[in-house]
Amino acid sequence: MASDNYRVRRGIGLSGLLIALTVTACGGSDIAEIPTTTHPLATTVTSSVEMTSTTNQEPQDAPRLFDAASPAGLYRMMVGQTSALRLSPGAEPPRVEGKSVLLIEVAYLDDPGYKEWELRAVAPGETAITIFGPAAESTFEFVVIN
Repeated sequence: MASDNYRVRRGIGLSGLLIALTVTACGGSDIAEIPTTTHPLATTVTSSVEMTSTTNQEPQDAPRLFDAASPAGLYRMMVGQTSALRLSPGAEPPRVEGKSVLLIEVAYLDDPGYKEWELRAVAPGETAITIFGPAAESTFEFVVIN
């Protein structure tokens, strides 16, 4: 039987439960604040977002998969939507600025040959995710709507 790649999402545990309880308690989409808990596997997030896009471009729908070859730009996500980010095994962890998109590391039991994170839109707002490549860095800017 062929070996399947099983994956385990890190950082969902208690933090995810707290977010789910907050969404339920707030009546769904009227989230005023996401609980701030520190989890040993959580990615560091800065509190302010400085969007680097200076043009008045219209955001495009976020694809299901981002990688180092994906074009930097402005993307739109709906609350609850997910995408994946895949980078080479030696890549630095992405930098996240903003709180509307969570970056959740995916841990595979069998190494697939890349690092992967789930991008999860959790609240309306803006988030910038920067990846660092061998020659340059790229920033994906997200506008999250209800």
